[in-house]
Amino acid sequence: MAPIGEFEDMVNARAARGLREANSEAARYRTFLLILTSGMFLLLLGATWGDPVALIALVLSAALAATGISLLTVAFTRNEEQAGSAITIVSLTLAVIGGSFFPTTQGPEFMSQLSLLAPHAWFLDAVNDISTGGDLGSSIGSVIVLLAVGLVTGGLGLLRAKRMVLA
Repeated sequence: MAPIGEFEDMVNARAARGLREANSEAARYRTFLLILTSGMFLLLLGATWGDPVALIALVLSAALAATGISLLTVAFTRNEEQAGSAITIVSLTLAVIGGSFFPTTQGPEFMSQLSLLAPHAWFLDAVNDISTGGDLGSSIGSVIVLLAVGLVTGGLGLLRAKRMVLA
């Protein structure tokens, strides 16, 4: 018979695995809803967002930037609860700075300059450019910045995680 501590560890491990699987399923469901909603706007409302090649490059680079920032953020936390809270704080802070909640052009000049530190500003600028007739050539600067943010922050996050594992 296993001691109580081992039993608790087994129960906690099973619960953690179940939560990870549920989170993975929820992510798939959210992705499905996003694709479905986008398709509905395209088909039913005739919405167009511009050059599809530019949009795909932009969305993939933004996803890499978000993943890198999340990886770097998580590398400085000690458990799952801290990681979730830290990612929320970092992403909302960057969203406010980057102009996701209000246009930075409506504030003081330094807000426009400060917004360039957030990937949100680069993404929003490129989406605006593409939706008004721009192509990949006109949004390549934003795509490159987002790729660089993703690679640098992701690389730093992996280095930090490796040091934590080896320590």
